Amino acid sequence: MDYSVGSRRQGRLGFPLLVLLLAACGSDSDSDSGADTSNDDADGAEMDATDGSAGMDGAASDTDSGASGEDLGMGDGSDVITIGDSWMNLGSVGIQQSLLEVSGQPYRTYGVPGTRLLNGEIPSQYEMAKADNPDIKTVIVSAGGNDILMNVAALLDCVSVGPTCMEVINEVGARYLSFREEMAADGVEDVVVVAYTRGTLLGAAPIDYVYESIAQDCSPDDPLVRCHLVDPDEVAGGTMELRDGIHPTDENYDLLGQHVHDLMIAEGIRR
Repeated sequence: MDYSVGSRRQGRLGFPLLVLLLAACGSDSDSDSGADTSNDDADGAEMDATDGSAGMDGAASDTDSGASGEDLGMGDGSDVITIGDSWMNLGSVGIQQSLLEVSGQPYRTYGVPGTRLLNGEIPSQYEMAKADNPDIKTVIVSAGGNDILMNVAALLDCVSVGPTCMEVINEVGARYLSFREEMAADGVEDVVVVAYTRGTLLGAAPIDYVYESIAQDCSPDDPLVRCHLVDPDEVAGGTMELRDGIHPTDENYDLLGQHVHDLMIAEGIRR
């Protein structure tokens, strides 16, 4: 597939605006109200971390710098968190649920459906995680989509990627940058950013603009905190199939969870 910038500038709603707004809320019949920090069903991973498997995985827990390129290894899961919107957590399914399953680790999960970046909701998830335990080495995040979907002016303008749409996307990019600077100051080593597919009801154009304008700020060579950008369409080998024009299918949530876990291993990210 050709995902070069500008290859799909044409965008269209395809369904009524109401469908987008309802999907943005991330409602699910099993949706929970907030963070799940216990993950008690991952006891096997904790046993692995105490019987020496962390050392077998490549690095001791007191490794001093992920940015140096060395493997930070597998710990007990408590220093890895997930935050974000309904791509991270749609209730009974989501990237964080799939990541927990594939990793076997009790990562701390804080994603909440329908949350936004620019109004402070997703940053507050990070603050909650720090309040629970400030020792955080890896952050996995999906954020920014609802800042478009819940802003009617931006939503309508993003069909053609007009100035209002670009302004909001640029604000999201700037907030991501300041967010990562805060994380670096807190001792976070790696941030994994899961972007959105070009297959939403808005079409490819807004995502093309994201890659054109702000994606280059996310680099694994960042000297402060390594940043890893996940393109769902590259993961899927084509435009990712969605359940409702906004959210991945169960199978694609699992695909993203597996990819994030594989990335953590391949890049030596604390896991």
